[in-house]
Amino acid sequence: MGIRWEAVKALITGKADSGMMDFMQSGRSKPPDRNTEEWLQSYLNNPRLAPVRKIATDLSSIQGKLYRGAGEKRKEVQQHPFLDFWDCPNPLPELTAANIWRLLEIWYQLKGMALCVIERDHRGMPTELWPVPPHWIMDIPHRGHTYYTIKNPDGKPANVPLTDAFVLKDLNPLNPYTSGAGQAEAVADEVEAYEYATKYSKMLFFNDARPDYLIAAPGVTEEQIKRFIASLEARHRGPWNAHRPGIIPREVNMFRMSDSPREMDFIASRKDLRDTINSHWGVPPEMLGIVENSNRATAAAAKSIYAENVLTPQLMLRQNAINVQLLPQFERGLEWEYDDIIPQDEEYQLRVANEGLSRGAIMVNEWRTKMGLDSVEGGDVFLMPIGCMVVQKGDFLSTDMRGDGANINPIDPAGANITPAGVKARRVPPDRNRVRHAMDKTRREQERSAGPIIYRALKKQLYGIIKQLGADSKAEDDGWTKLLTVDMSGDMRNVADRVESILLQTVDWPYSESELLSNVRTVWQTAYGSGAELASNVYNISIRQPSLTHQLLVSGAQRIKGITDTTREMLSKTIAEGIVAGDGRQQLIDRVRTVMPGASPGRAGVIAANEVHTSLMSGNFNTIRDAGFTTKTWLTAGDNDVRESHRQLNGVTIGINERFANGLLYPGDPNGRPSDIIGCRCDLIAGEEIQTAPIQEYSEHDILRSGGEDHIDNLPPEAERLPDIKQPLPDEAAESLAMYEREIAENDFETAIVMTRSGKSYRIRGRRSSVDISALSEEELYKAVMTHNHPAGVTKYSFSAEDISNALEHRFAVLRGVDDEYEYEIRTLSNTVVKDADTVRYEFKNKYMREALNEAWNRRLNMDTDGYHYACQRMSEDYGFYYVRRKRK
Repeated sequence: MGIRWEAVKALITGKADSGMMDFMQSGRSKPPDRNTEEWLQSYLNNPRLAPVRKIATDLSSIQGKLYRGAGEKRKEVQQHPFLDFWDCPNPLPELTAANIWRLLEIWYQLKGMALCVIERDHRGMPTELWPVPPHWIMDIPHRGHTYYTIKNPDGKPANVPLTDAFVLKDLNPLNPYTSGAGQAEAVADEVEAYEYATKYSKMLFFNDARPDYLIAAPGVTEEQIKRFIASLEARHRGPWNAHRPGIIPREVNMFRMSDSPREMDFIASRKDLRDTINSHWGVPPEMLGIVENSNRATAAAAKSIYAENVLTPQLMLRQNAINVQLLPQFERGLEWEYDDIIPQDEEYQLRVANEGLSRGAIMVNEWRTKMGLDSVEGGDVFLMPIGCMVVQKGDFLSTDMRGDGANINPIDPAGANITPAGVKARRVPPDRNRVRHAMDKTRREQERSAGPIIYRALKKQLYGIIKQLGADSKAEDDGWTKLLTVDMSGDMRNVADRVESILLQTVDWPYSESELLSNVRTVWQTAYGSGAELASNVYNISIRQPSLTHQLLVSGAQRIKGITDTTREMLSKTIAEGIVAGDGRQQLIDRVRTVMPGASPGRAGVIAANEVHTSLMSGNFNTIRDAGFTTKTWLTAGDNDVRESHRQLNGVTIGINERFANGLLYPGDPNGRPSDIIGCRCDLIAGEEIQTAPIQEYSEHDILRSGGEDHIDNLPPEAERLPDIKQPLPDEAAESLAMYEREIAENDFETAIVMTRSGKSYRIRGRRSSVDISALSEEELYKAVMTHNHPAGVTKYSFSAEDISNALEHRFAVLRGVDDEYEYEIRTLSNTVVKDADTVRYEFKNKYMREALNEAWNRRLNMDTDGYHYACQRMSEDYGFYYVRRKRK
C-alpha cells in the first residue's frame, strides 16, 4: 500500500497534511450505540455497578499542582488563569470541578468515552467546561466531518470542533478511530443477570401463590375443611403454642412444598456475580464494604492495593489528557501533576525511625520530627546502644564508657577481674543466691509499680472503646444502637462473633493499641533499665543510659496487639451476654464498665508480671553480653511451680549467643514461645564455665516431616511388616494397635504402627521428634488406622498441627498417639472438613493456639500440659472430626 511512516508521524504531530488521517478514519458517520441510554440507566438502578461509583467518587476530588519548566528549573506555579479555571470550570453551582470529573469518569468507565465542550472568553482562553452525556453524541469526527455532533434533550443539534472538545477515550482495540469501549461493557451480561435475579426474588413476594403445606384428605366436605383449619390455627398459632404436637386421622396425608434448588441457589449466585464484577475492576472487597473475610491487616493492605492498582492508572490517563488537550491552550511549557495517592507504609517508616534512633544514626529531635512532634531543648543528641563507643586508634579500652576519662578496674566481690566491653571476660563465679535475691527484689519492686500503671491503661483503653461506640452520643446509628439490634440466633459463640464483627467496624483498634502501647512503654523502659542497672551493680560494669532496642519494641508491639485482641474478645462475650439477657443501652454500658474481666486488677497483674520479667531479663542479658561475657547460666525459682522444661535447664551453662534447649536466648526472651514465657520467673547469670551443653533446636513432634534428615541409626525409613488382620473394622484395628502402644511408649524415638484397610500392618521407626510414613503409598495410607508415640520431653500431651493435617489429608479412620501420661485419638468423619496442609498448620498456630494462649493469660489453662489439647479440642469443633484425650491406665 505504500504507507509512509512520515505520514503517521505527521498525523500524530499535526505538522503535515491529513492524508494519513483520511486513510485511517472511516468515511461513515458513527451514531451512538442503541443501548447507551439504557446502560446509563442501569448505573442508577443496579448496585453491581458500585465499583464505577466508588472509583469515580474517589478520583473526583484528588488535588494536584501546576508546574513550569523541567529538571532543575521546574517550579510550582501558584497563580495562573488555568488554576482559576480548574477551581471553577462551570457557572452552574452544582457542576463543581469534583462533580464534573466524577461525571466524566462514570461515562469513561461505562461507555469508554467522556466529552466536555470548552467555552472560551474573548481572548480565546478556556473558561468553562460543559459535560456532554454519551447518548447526546450523535456523531464523532470522521473523514470529511471534523466535528462532534451533539443533540440536547430538546432535539437541537450542534457541531463541536475538535479544538473545542476535551475528550477522555478508552480506545477500542477493534478500531481505535471510532468510539471508545467502556470497561463496564465487558461485564454487561453479569450486571443484567444480577438485575434479573433480584427482580425474580422480588416477584416471589407478589406471585408466589402457594401454601407451605398441602393436606390430602379424601372425601372431606367444605364444612369439615373449615372446621379443621380453625382447629389447627387455634391449637398451633402464636409463639406460646410453638412445638406442640399435632394429631391427624390415619387417612390424612401432609405434603411440604419446599423451594426448588434453582430458587435456593439465587443467593449464592448473586454473591458470585457480585464478586466477579468487583474483581473485573480489581477493587478489593473491603473498599466496597464487604468485610466478611477481612481483618485490620487485610483492610490496610486493601487501601494500598486499591490506590496503586486501580486509582493511580486512571489518574495518570486523565493527567496525560489534561497536559495534552487543555494546558497548551493556556501556555506552552506547563505541566499538571496529581498528588501521590498511594498510602505510605507508616509501620515501615516507624521501624526505620526507631532503628535509626536506637542505633545512634539519627538524633532525638530528628526522630521527633519524623513522629510529627516538636523539637525539644537538648534533643540534638544521639542515643548510643549499650556497650558501644567511639574508639580511635591508640585509645585504651579501659576508658570509662561514660566519657569522663577516668580509668576503671572493676573487681568482682570474689576477687576476679572483669574486662570492659570488647574484651572476653574471665570466669566470674558470682554468688548465685546474692544475684537471685537481688533479681527477686528488683522484680517485685517493678511489678508493684507496673501493676497500677497497666490497670489504669487497660481502664483507659476500655473507656475509650466505650466512648467510640457512642456512649455520650444520642445518634440513632451509633455503635451501641447497632449492637442492640444484633441477630441473636444460634448459640452464645455465634452472637459474640457478630458482636465482634460490629466492634471491628466501629472502633479504631489501631489507635486503641497505640494508646495502650504508649502507657505500657514506660513499664518496659523502667524494667529494662533496672535489669541493666542490676547487671552493672552485680558485675561492676560501667554502662550508658540504657534504652530499649528496636527488636524489643517490635516484639512488645506484637504483645500489645495480642492484649488488645483479647480485650476485644472479652468485650464481645460480655456484650453478647448482656444482649441475650435483655439489657438496654445504659445497662449494657454499665455491664461493660463493671463486669467485663478485660480491665480487672487481676488481669493487669498478670500482664504486669510478664511485661516486667521480659524487659528485666532483656536489660540484664543485653548488658552482660555487651560487656564481653562469653557464657551464661539459667537459674530457676527453685519451687514446685517451675515448668518441667525449665527445671531441666537449672544450672545449665552455654555460650552467650547460643540458645538453650527450649529455644530461648534467656528467660523471658520475647521471641520465644508463649508457653515458655508466660508466668516464667527464672533468672540468668553470667561468667560461669560451661558445665554441659544440651543445645538443640526446638521442633514440634509430627508424623510427617520430610527434609532429608537422617533417621535413627542413620537409616532411611522402612516399613517393617507385622502380622496382618483380615478386613479389620476401625475399632478392632484400634484395639490391635493398642497392644503395640505398650511396646513403643517407652522408646526415646518416635515409632509409627500403621494398619491399612486391607489389614496389612507395618512398623516404621523415626527420629526423636518425628516419624516419616512416606514409605507407604497414598493408597495404603488412605483411611488407614495408625498409632505413634511421643517421647518424653518432646510431646506436648496431644497432637500437633502436622498430625492433624496428615490425618485429614489421608482421611485416617483412626489416628492415635501416646506419651508417658496420656493417650489421645482422632477419627475423621464423613462431614469432616478437609483443608490443605498449609492452612491447617496456619490455623492451628495462629487461631487455635492463640485461643489457648488467651486462656493461659487469664490463668484458666496450663500451656505446658493443656495448650495443644485445648487447640485440638477447638479444632475438632470447627473441622468436625472426633477427638478425645485420656489418662493412660
